[in-house]
Amino acid sequence: MYPKARLDALTDGIFAVAMTLLVLELRVPDQVLSGDAALWRALKDLWPKFFPYLLSFLVLGSSWLSKIRVRMGGEHVTRLYAIFWLANLLLVTCVPFSTMLVGRYADVPLAIWVYVGNLGLNGVTALAMVMSMREAHKGDPERRGGVIVLIISCALAAIIAVFTPQQALWALMLNALPVLAYRKDRPSA
Repeated sequence: MYPKARLDALTDGIFAVAMTLLVLELRVPDQVLSGDAALWRALKDLWPKFFPYLLSFLVLGSSWLSKIRVRMGGEHVTRLYAIFWLANLLLVTCVPFSTMLVGRYADVPLAIWVYVGNLGLNGVTALAMVMSMREAHKGDPERRGGVIVLIISCALAAIIAVFTPQQALWALMLNALPVLAYRKDRPSA
């Protein structure tokens, strides 16, 4: 058994760094601009980089929130769970790279496949974590729901990229559904 507190600390640090690195690709336009219209055009030109940033932040944020819920489960985790957790964190550290890649080459199917492959494998390892502690998560399908949406949306985006790469990333907006869905544990207003 491994102390979960140690995995929690590592996880928080990795997510903090990965989520911060995402924004580094978004840079203020270098060229000298005169007027609101020119600046607006330059900011609109950042959209191909900003959209993957938003998607990645959404997916990482959702993943981090899921891990917080798992943290409440106990003090220790099994070796298998810890291995899946580390594999998941490895993939989290790759998200800034795959986000920058798809931000620069959003119309190239291979860039989209690398990006959704990274996010999809993140989902697969998260699902493996949950399944490896089946008894601890019994009766809580919500923990699997968001991960399954991530895996399906990544597969859908990969397929769409074959036909219309410019539209493929929109499939990842499905990941907003679990975030926006009503939660039993949400405090009432």
